[in-house]
Amino acid sequence: MSAVTFDLRGIESDNLLAILSLVGLARLLECSHPEWGTQISWSGPPWFPRLHIDANISQETLLRAIPESFQLVAPSFAFDAQNIKEITAEDYRVYEETTRKDANSAEAKLRFELLAALGTNSRLPKNLLTPLEPSPLCAIHGQGHQDFLRYLREIAAFCTDPANAQTVTDDLRAMLFSPWNYERAKTISDVCRYSFRWDPRDDRRHAYQFYDPTDAREGTWIVRGTAYLAIVGFSQFPTVPRGRGGNTLGFSRGVGGARTLSWPIWRGSVSLRVLRRLLAHQLLDTNSKVKRGDLDRLGIIEVMRIERINNGKFLNFTRAKPTLGAV
Repeated sequence: MSAVTFDLRGIESDNLLAILSLVGLARLLECSHPEWGTQISWSGPPWFPRLHIDANISQETLLRAIPESFQLVAPSFAFDAQNIKEITAEDYRVYEETTRKDANSAEAKLRFELLAALGTNSRLPKNLLTPLEPSPLCAIHGQGHQDFLRYLREIAAFCTDPANAQTVTDDLRAMLFSPWNYERAKTISDVCRYSFRWDPRDDRRHAYQFYDPTDAREGTWIVRGTAYLAIVGFSQFPTVPRGRGGNTLGFSRGVGGARTLSWPIWRGSVSLRVLRRLLAHQLLDTNSKVKRGDLDRLGIIEVMRIERINNGKFLNFTRAKPTLGAV
């Protein structure tokens, strides 16, 4: 059987939203078509990812497979709560117990992944009404009616609606294979207007704008289709117990306690399973004394790093910077 490779020219190596979309794409294809043996490599610089499929499929077949994959994923996002801060320690325990009853199903595995991405129950407080401490990737906590869990649920529902199949396919084709085309969300009526603040372009401050960036009439600049994949990519960044709280995959504490997230650019092609291990490697930690020779042995060419920043009541992520100078 011959294999095919797709150049994902729309995925930027220094954009968190793009990286989450790439990881989400790999997870969706792993769910629905494990026989394809999906792997990812990088080409460049400038770097862009390549998708390797161990099957002779067309681009259209690939694109149609993604909405089909959401039929398996969508139930995992069906939370009753609207905002992540509404989930208490008791709610989290109930979600876990309910999922464990059908632990052997594919849907349960995906649900456990998402629960782990939201937080960890190993250090939950004795007061079961205390809100769950969210993952550092949860940058919206209800301000301005930006509800993280509601966004997850509605985007997943949108992608599984047969009436939206062509729209989803067209959006994915544009954001995966072409440079991103930003448009104002105020002109969009569907879930594409939802922003999780993962794109560095979401960091809009008064000093750098001709207009007031908090004015809802101006809308938000977004790329259609990115959220479809990124919400699945989010589920692949679990939070585990560490110290007094939790530690999320790829995150570490930088200078002054700043939250940083690092991801590798690697040579060769790797599966999602291998990518998870690379993300968890201690050499990617902000505080590790990295030697290029150590990374070479892992096949890592470059380490990209972003910082989570506070802008008033909003959280944002910077554009990633290369730490080794290979980009």
